[in-house]
Amino acid sequence: MDLLCCETTDIECRAYPDPVLLDDDRVLQNLLKTEERYSPSTSYFDCVQTEISASMRKIVAEWMLEVCEEQKCQDEIFPLSMNYVDRFLSICPIKKSQLQLLGTACLLLASKLRETSPLTVEVLVFYTDNSITTDDLWVSVHRTALASPFVSLYRLHR
Repeated sequence: MDLLCCETTDIECRAYPDPVLLDDDRVLQNLLKTEERYSPSTSYFDCVQTEISASMRKIVAEWMLEVCEEQKCQDEIFPLSMNYVDRFLSICPIKKSQLQLLGTACLLLASKLRETSPLTVEVLVFYTDNSITTDDLWVSVHRTALASPFVSLYRLHR
């Protein structure tokens, strides 16, 4: 039995251009206000974090980037995971001993949300040189998920 596909790829499906979206300045102003409201605070080192400094964040960020590069993650995994780190740090004070755990949890969350073959807990624990346990990582993942990127979704479904 031969199966034939009769679909053509000549048709390009696109939405019609929205003149209001492109011509009305109020749309852009509304998007900028929304961005301000939902972006993590940039002054969290001054007001929220007492033990963490910007240089410590940089060290963890470089480590996270190295993990992403060695594991050949998609390009969006690192920036997404750093966004999660910043969101968490802007609202929850943590000890400096927990910073790598936070970075690892954010990498796991970003990977699970965006990758078809996400990073595993075991691989991430290996990259920490076993300084954290799988149980620590799972607890941190649940804490991070509730505190940072999904907090608005969590509130909507209460």
